[in-house]
Amino acid sequence: MIEIDKFVSRHIGPRNEDIGEMLKLINCSSLDELIEKTVPNHIIFKDKLKFRPGMSEEFNKINTQLLSLKNNFKKTYIGMGYYNTITPSVILRNILENPGWYTAYTPYQPEVSQGRLEMLMNFQQMIIDLTGMDIANASLLDESTAAAEAMMMAFKIKKSAKFTFCVQNKCHPQTLSVLKTRAKPLGIKIIFDNPDNDTFGCLIQNPDTYGEIANLNDLININKSHDALSIIAADIMSLVIMKSPKDFGADIVVGSTQRFGVPMGLGGPHAAYFATLDEYKRMIPGRLIGVSVDRTNKRSYRMALQTREQHIRREKATSNICTAQALLAIISASYAIYHGPTRLKNIANDIHYKSRYLKKSLEILNFEVESKNYFDTLLVKDSKSKYWVNKSIDNGINFRFVNDDHFSISLDETTSLQDVDNLIKFFNENIGVYPYKQYSVVQGGDGGMEYSMLTLINYGDEFVPLVSVTSHELAHAWFQGVLATNEMNHEWMDEGAASYFGDLAESFVLKTDFYRSIMSSYGRYIGLANSGMEMPQSTNANRYKFNRAYESTAYSKGFVFLSQLRYIIGNEAFKKTIKNYFNTYKFTHPLPNDFRRIAEQSSGILLNWYLTDWTQTTNKIDYAIHKVEKSNKKSIITLKRIGLMPMPLEVLVKLKDGTEEFYYIPITLMRGEKKRPTYAERWTQVEDWSWAYKNYILEIDHELESIQSININPTGLIADSNSLNDIIIFD
Repeated sequence: MIEIDKFVSRHIGPRNEDIGEMLKLINCSSLDELIEKTVPNHIIFKDKLKFRPGMSEEFNKINTQLLSLKNNFKKTYIGMGYYNTITPSVILRNILENPGWYTAYTPYQPEVSQGRLEMLMNFQQMIIDLTGMDIANASLLDESTAAAEAMMMAFKIKKSAKFTFCVQNKCHPQTLSVLKTRAKPLGIKIIFDNPDNDTFGCLIQNPDTYGEIANLNDLININKSHDALSIIAADIMSLVIMKSPKDFGADIVVGSTQRFGVPMGLGGPHAAYFATLDEYKRMIPGRLIGVSVDRTNKRSYRMALQTREQHIRREKATSNICTAQALLAIISASYAIYHGPTRLKNIANDIHYKSRYLKKSLEILNFEVESKNYFDTLLVKDSKSKYWVNKSIDNGINFRFVNDDHFSISLDETTSLQDVDNLIKFFNENIGVYPYKQYSVVQGGDGGMEYSMLTLINYGDEFVPLVSVTSHELAHAWFQGVLATNEMNHEWMDEGAASYFGDLAESFVLKTDFYRSIMSSYGRYIGLANSGMEMPQSTNANRYKFNRAYESTAYSKGFVFLSQLRYIIGNEAFKKTIKNYFNTYKFTHPLPNDFRRIAEQSSGILLNWYLTDWTQTTNKIDYAIHKVEKSNKKSIITLKRIGLMPMPLEVLVKLKDGTEEFYYIPITLMRGEKKRPTYAERWTQVEDWSWAYKNYILEIDHELESIQSININPTGLIADSNSLNDIIIFD
């Protein structure tokens, strides 16, 4: 009796009667006798294999599902050319899971493969558009193989006259491994850094394996000087928003298309791309799909070029690549078609913005991020690298362990802001920053309104103003939600801080210039100061005579307070102040003097004068260059304090030879000085300016004829009520 529910009964293979007939034909009594006659005796395993009892198909399926529940899946941020991606459902259902696509082999019969050929043509065109190159093939196996094929192609182009191949930028380790394997039989020597006169080609990974974007102009020019071909291994998603390799002078461009909708699949398979210049089309490995017409003059697709050695070019073959990744190439092309150019750019920009957000957050937490020019990968320097990687595993996260002093984090399109926040949460649990478990943005209300863990917002559909309002209200989660100042008496402490840090966050997200926000707030405050409507910042919120006075005082003057404080004590001391202030007074009701003391402790500078004049009076800042005189081979600059509020000055003297020199004048009330700022290469600290004296004499060792201009507020970070007398320009 045949058990129809068993897989074996449905298996297409020989049954006992079939086996008997075949054995009779070859004069063997059994399969064992057949094996004894055909297999050497010394390699035959004579013991019985110890198999567990077989399972039915359905039971095996259930058992496999139960076993899979034991798997411990972690969110991966390893990168190295492999990324999580989102396969659109329409592509998943209709292509990846469709036997009509995934079972087809090489389209030797183009008349029955027009759909497949058309999609491969789309793939080629996608690669041409992204790389800027003249021609692209219909995929290779993976990026490492493609890089090796590019090396071999460059070797043939140079007709084996040279035997050195250079890797100029840190490439992925798997790529380097394949390169070494393919180079050895041909006697090719692989070197690093820069090429020499015996170099026929150079590979440049861009971005490199640690995320840094290469200076392709310089590297390719170096290659050209040695008559070496430039091969760029480029991340396909970064190409969406970066300048094409062709524009830099690349000869060959390779890479993986995996992150265009192809699941990682535990490391593969994936489809690689290969693009080059038109002059090398006869040397390109793999297959080229072209457009032709059939015998009825209708548009049709065909394989225009095949380079396989088995059946086409034989000994003239350009490659030993015997297959491609047609299915996965088609998926990546479908991914590009599905999203279109605009949404592809949105995806790429979103990945980059989240990387910038993560970098800024890590730096706030005092991690040293070495990445300067990056797309989606950050290299973090920390002596406890192994600790952080192991700790991340404990938290369901996989970072890349680079070495004992470095680890890296790579983001992709599946990384949500929530994922980024989860990363921050991971570090927060070990260091401590934002104390709440969530933050919500809820549509409703009128304009924007902050709460401890929520923003109520109704600001239209335009992205930029929406980000602007949201960033301000989000800043209130710190400055009011955690640092709970009395808004009736000191509304400027949280509204000013929310304005300052909200605008800073906005400039970070939108890649805009924060200095424009600074000047905008300064302009509003100076307008108020010169309007005659200003009242002291210490005024109770219910006692303002004019609405404009309240708004500009709370928001703009509060913003300027922090910006000027950064100018007075220096950038590093300012960052330290904010962090110490948060950690010291979180979940309390700090007063202005509490903030002042933290700033003094963090900077070593007395600030009572600043807090008093700025918040309790309407004294204006107004300094002027009174006169400039010649004195032998020196110049005498007389400065005048016109306003009642004191302020340290940075005097920028520009010489006619292009030299810039800063003269730093502290005030005696500070009882200290700030460190040289990074923007001032030449920095001279001079005698303090006593607050009681209206005039100050600055003597400099330059003849008057050599001076181009003098500016006493070169950064614009002093809210000088009359900037017209701040600068003198000499003919």
